[in-house]
Amino acid sequence: DEPEPDVTDSTTTEYACELNNKVTIYHNDNDAAHIALRWKKRLHRLDRVGTTTGALRFENTNFRLVWIGIPSKGILLDSRLNRQLANECKNAEQSKPLVVAVSEEKKG
Repeated sequence: DEPEPDVTDSTTTEYACELNNKVTIYHNDNDAAHIALRWKKRLHRLDRVGTTTGALRFENTNFRLVWIGIPSKGILLDSRLNRQLANECKNAEQSKPLVVAVSEEKKG
């Protein structure tokens, strides 16, 4: 059983997901290789894994958790059971409605 990570001095980002699920991500600006992720009542340390797509991917191989972050949302996966735990996870910024700028030409 691995110890919970220390999240002192971490930046916290809350995500609201489908089905009233919640995910909290803790990260330190000086450590891009790890995050701490709160899922249900447990805090897990996840290690960054390189991708070719530019998505942020973090994994905890002991608990088989995978967090994938893209600009529009995040998703939490269970790699052991090969299923989604939480989808459509959005922080406050991602939840804002998109505003499309209308050019001056189209207004006239």
